Amino acid sequence: ASYYTDTGDYHQAAASASQAVELVKTTGDVLLEVRGKNAWAAACRYQSDYPAARDLLLSAKSLVEGIGESAAGGAGIKSTRDLTSMLVEQRRPTVSLLLANTYHGLGVVCEIQAEYGPARQYLEQALALYRQLNHVMGESRALNSLGVVANNQYDLESGKKYFKQALQIEHL
Repeated sequence: ASYYTDTGDYHQAAASASQAVELVKTTGDVLLEVRGKNAWAAACRYQSDYPAARDLLLSAKSLVEGIGESAAGGAGIKSTRDLTSMLVEQRRPTVSLLLANTYHGLGVVCEIQAEYGPARQYLEQALALYRQLNHVMGESRALNSLGVVANNQYDLESGKKYFKQALQIEHL
């Protein structure tokens, strides 16, 4: 799917991501399923299919948040679920990054649809996670997107502040 997205063949990117999601469901790897849904949602967004993108991202968000809840379970390994929780805890940075990327995608979709309140909330959540992970590229993208939201709301001072922060990161 990434290849087709990079080459601008968004229809094929969506088809590939859809197939990947269906395939990965058979493995039970929720993290890969979330990555696939995020890629599929991006392809839908690039094709202006915002309802499909939103549905995929909300599904991915639900899956990632479910992982976080199961990871909060007991300390002793008594079941497959406990083992899964332990493995997820070891992969927490990956889970947090997937959640940040999902929030960012939701924020962008909301911004495109002029739903600025939810857009700002999702983007601020993404920004907080990117900063927690010290993921400077994600942080810069979130700041830039927040600048777009602020400008679209005619809050030019805030927009300028976000854009300046994003540029400072880009020039590190």
